[in-house]
Amino acid sequence: LNKCSIATFWAGVKVENGGELIIREAYFYSAYTAVHAMENAKIDIDVIIVYGLGKTFGSGIKLEKNVIVSNVKRIKILNVSKAFDISNNNGQNNMFTIDGGEINNVQYVVASISRSLILNDLSIENADYGALLYFCPGSMITNCYFGYKEFGIIRGWSPYLMINQNQFAQ
Repeated sequence: LNKCSIATFWAGVKVENGGELIIREAYFYSAYTAVHAMENAKIDIDVIIVYGLGKTFGSGIKLEKNVIVSNVKRIKILNVSKAFDISNNNGQNNMFTIDGGEINNVQYVVASISRSLILNDLSIENADYGALLYFCPGSMITNCYFGYKEFGIIRGWSPYLMINQNQFAQ
């Protein structure tokens, strides 16, 4: 999926309340936010490749409020501000896993507020901030490689965060 030739960028795919998106290998080019899922949407992603508009612009995958996530695996997200922009403001905290892939040239790998998650088997390069987790109790980061610039993992008010078998390099 790509923008038309006369546009600078496009908005991507928006999954509204109650909608469902199943991806089995999709490529997104020049989208402001490749996938934007809103409250009560359902997401199932297996192989997504996102080429964004530059490190200071847009998101790869944005999840707002109580999005039901079946899978997010085998990802490649490049050249966006936030690879994953996650907020869950309705008091529910349904954990999900981001499993396998590559994230490169981003400001934030994951910015999650009130949504616990598991990051597993990710290769992260050229990120100013790796995982930024606020109010994400019980989250886990395992088997990831962080080749970061500034910060690998930042957590606030996220008790029981497990960090296991990761590599960090600068």
